[in-house]
Amino acid sequence: MFRLILSRALQAFAVVFFLFTLTFFAIRAIPGDPLSTDDKSMPDHVKEKIEAYYGLDQPLIVQYGRYVKNVIQGDLGLSTSKPGRSVNEIIAQSLPASILVGIGGIAVAILVGIPMGVLAALRKNSWIDYTSMAIAMIGICVPTFVLGPLLQLWIAAKTDWINVAGWDTFADIILPSITLGIGSAAYLARLTRGGMLEILSQDYIRTARAKGVPMIPIIIKHTLRGAMMPAVTFLGPAFAAIITGSFIVETIFQIPGMGQHFVNAVTSKDYALLQGLVIFYGFLMAGANLLVDIALVLLNPRLREAN
Repeated sequence: MFRLILSRALQAFAVVFFLFTLTFFAIRAIPGDPLSTDDKSMPDHVKEKIEAYYGLDQPLIVQYGRYVKNVIQGDLGLSTSKPGRSVNEIIAQSLPASILVGIGGIAVAILVGIPMGVLAALRKNSWIDYTSMAIAMIGICVPTFVLGPLLQLWIAAKTDWINVAGWDTFADIILPSITLGIGSAAYLARLTRGGMLEILSQDYIRTARAKGVPMIPIIIKHTLRGAMMPAVTFLGPAFAAIITGSFIVETIFQIPGMGQHFVNAVTSKDYALLQGLVIFYGFLMAGANLLVDIALVLLNPRLREAN
């Protein structure tokens, strides 16, 4: 297990380093710079002083080396679109909202998708199976920027305890979580159904049923452990994707999360902020994949020998 964690951690650092390096040079290849936008026109001598303050007057390779050194020390730099604020401060302030929405979204995915997939597998080729998979397909096809406004219209506009938009009460997490979680729930339902059907067709399951073992113990003790492996494999990247993919949802529901900063960083060419968010999201995705690998080994000990 230690070797597995160490191997995956080293791979994660390598991937994040490559992603950071690619982002560093790619954003600087875009025409313009953080200080030359229309709303930041200024005299040349003022611009030169500001460039010197942010280190933008140095050669590109010098900027890269300096930024790598600062990142190693935990300093993600200063934002040019939000003067006087560090990237660390911006991420720390907006992270809780994004994490809460992400946890809510993954909870919706698990609570809806897995039971739906199990039920569909147990009632294979019945109306329950067809209805569940049809609902799952609709969940996959409907994008979040359509589902979000529909939930605002159908639910929030007709209730007094859920706001149409905003981040004032705990109830405001409900609709964004549903919006983000439905798509993942649909994928989970299909993966769980496929995994369940594969395990249910195994000889040891037939033997247990032939011996008269009740279906519920068969499902809990013998089926779910193996059937959950495809779903667990999906859950790790899904959690990171829900957080990183919440830009539109945060805009629709006016959530003060990190999505708004990512979009603003791109449009304003805020190098430090964009790079900081890319590093954070990269480590988030790597961490989620590491947890998935550990969970898969716990579910299937034979994978320890393969690693």
